[in-house]
Amino acid sequence: MNTTNPTVAGIKNALYAYGPLVTTMSVYYDFYYYRSGVYQYTSGSYQGGHAILLVGYDDPGQYFIAKNSWGTGWGDSGYFKIAYSEISSTVHFGNWTIAYIASGSSKQPEVTLTSPNGGEVWAAGSRYPINWAYTGDPGNLKIELLRGSSVVSTLTSSVSKGSNGAGSYTWSISSRQSTGPDYKIRITSTSNGYVTDNSDKFFTIGNTYVPPPSIALTSPNGGESWTARSTKTITWNYTGDPGNYLKIELLKAGAVVRTITSYASKGSNGIGSYNWTIPSTQTKGSDYKIRITSASNGSVTDIGDNYFTIN
Repeated sequence: MNTTNPTVAGIKNALYAYGPLVTTMSVYYDFYYYRSGVYQYTSGSYQGGHAILLVGYDDPGQYFIAKNSWGTGWGDSGYFKIAYSEISSTVHFGNWTIAYIASGSSKQPEVTLTSPNGGEVWAAGSRYPINWAYTGDPGNLKIELLRGSSVVSTLTSSVSKGSNGAGSYTWSISSRQSTGPDYKIRITSTSNGYVTDNSDKFFTIGNTYVPPPSIALTSPNGGESWTARSTKTITWNYTGDPGNYLKIELLKAGAVVRTITSYASKGSNGIGSYNWTIPSTQTKGSDYKIRITSASNGSVTDIGDNYFTIN
């Protein structure tokens, strides 16, 4: 695995899950003279990119621990400490971070917050779903509300991880919740604090109610007879903002048999459509349905009410 969009929490989680990580940084002239303490860029010209081995971290001191390749005569016997803040500084610490996984090794559990993940506007006094995906077994999860980078409340100290790789928790936002554009959600395994994830960007809590997005398939919605090799129009209505793109799937007897497209435009003015040329090889049958799902929010989805036929 690798990342080019590092976060402190993500790198810490990867260290726990995979062990030492190869990563990169930009070297400036002052780095040559590091001897001890926690390095933060202060002065000197850019010297070039550099790869090092990330081996640990220290939360109380707010730094990572890394091994350099310049021998034991440099730094602290060849090692150095670097502040968490250098991830977002001109040093770009961790910008390319790579974990090597041995073939056949078991993967540590992971959780990934999917909503709210940035840009949403949620109203105080309303209810909204917090959604996530997971791999492995993270156990139960704690959900916290952050403002800026500080925890302002624990929404739940323990909620089920969900099932089949996905989970959800409905949050009733207090009508007295302070409004602002700088909120994030954090989810963390209650049994393994290294298994955690935050919203990628801030979302807003406001005073005005914004209805949650929804989509409704309008055609084919049951009873249609479509012919292989013909081009038919799949149509839907939507409210709110389901995201820019929708995934469209073909189901036969309830099972997905084809992803028609993963990037259909949502449309405009509450209406969308996609022209599907049915393959000549498509199996005939009278037990087909179409499912449409937001590409950015899997909880926004709809499926045909009844079967249609492909002949």
